[in-house]
Amino acid sequence: MADDVTDLVAGDLVACGGSQCAFHSEQVAVPRNLTVRVPDGLGADRAAFVTLGSIALEALRRSGRTLGETIAVFGCGVLGVLITMLARAAGLYVVAVDPDPRRLEVAAAAGAVPAGGGDDLAGQVRARTDGFGADAAVITVTTEASDVVNAAVDVLRPGGVVVGVGQFGMGLSRDRWFGAQATILPSIAYGPGRYDPVYEENNWDYPIGVVRWTENRNMAAFLRLAADGRLDLDQIPVIRVPAADAGRAYAALAAGGLPLTGLICYPGKDA
Repeated sequence: MADDVTDLVAGDLVACGGSQCAFHSEQVAVPRNLTVRVPDGLGADRAAFVTLGSIALEALRRSGRTLGETIAVFGCGVLGVLITMLARAAGLYVVAVDPDPRRLEVAAAAGAVPAGGGDDLAGQVRARTDGFGADAAVITVTTEASDVVNAAVDVLRPGGVVVGVGQFGMGLSRDRWFGAQATILPSIAYGPGRYDPVYEENNWDYPIGVVRWTENRNMAAFLRLAADGRLDLDQIPVIRVPAADAGRAYAALAAGGLPLTGLICYPGKDA
């Protein structure tokens, strides 16, 4: 523990993020701004969702939606399902879009209304939103095609927002974009501070009066919601494997479909 870390003590259960430092290893050195204390009563297996959860939370924040509005979530992988859970906890309605019916079932269990098959996706969304369309669409898919971003624009009400989380083609139809009067926004990982070496590596926090939700505060907020029972993480299909058999988890995820993520378990009292 570094001398300038005064809000954590030896023995605290913590969760951490950061692809440059949060590795599967017996020992890691993680900067303070990429580390959060796990609330009492929340197990390490739930706290392990902190990185994915904070990414999902930042995407929802970027949408700017408020109580009673509707978002369409494109892609029902683990990020899409977490966004659905967070949106429902915030009093938002969710329409889930995914070609895999098994993933749609998971999203439905998390509180989404699954979009059915057929070509008229925009019509389906408008039928569920009093004819207006979704207030925002969040894209969590990976594809080189531009079909998804154009479909996301199509389901919006006039003046709606598209939030890009995944990697997708950006061959946007000008007429469809203009017709929707849509704003398209990126969502950068865990939130403000991510990829800023001054914040992440040198531990210079952004003042809360300037930036309310930094990546560290997003991480802490997600864990608090999980600890308070606002998110049922047990609904997410997970493959659990011991560290020595980690390759099996990666193989299962590479196969697609379900499970949605993997949990690598280490021996010890919290295993």
